Amino acid sequence: MQLAVVSYLPCNADISSETEASYPMSVEFLDIAIRIVLVVATAFLFALVLAAYLRLKNRKLLFISIGFGIFFIHALIYIPEVLTPGFLLNENAHLLIHLIALIFIVVGILTN
Repeated sequence: MQLAVVSYLPCNADISSETEASYPMSVEFLDIAIRIVLVVATAFLFALVLAAYLRLKNRKLLFISIGFGIFFIHALIYIPEVLTPGFLLNENAHLLIHLIALIFIVVGILTN
């Protein structure tokens, strides 16, 4: 996702190509870095909950680990949106994935 460079100059004024070329690259790099950190963080949480499930083997941790697994898979799917311009998920699809993951986590928390 690239942000457009907004200019308050008149329409016939030239914007330097240096500013136009360097600004989207810095946003793109920051976007990629944030998404990689998101993948690492969700992988850590998923691994932690999965290790607890494998140790205790109960339904409660199964549902919670499924929820965090969905978040981890979503974070992996979220990376190519920056790299390939044709690969985009709709905002509603992101919300649906979050809703499904949160439902699994809530069911896991409320399960006795």
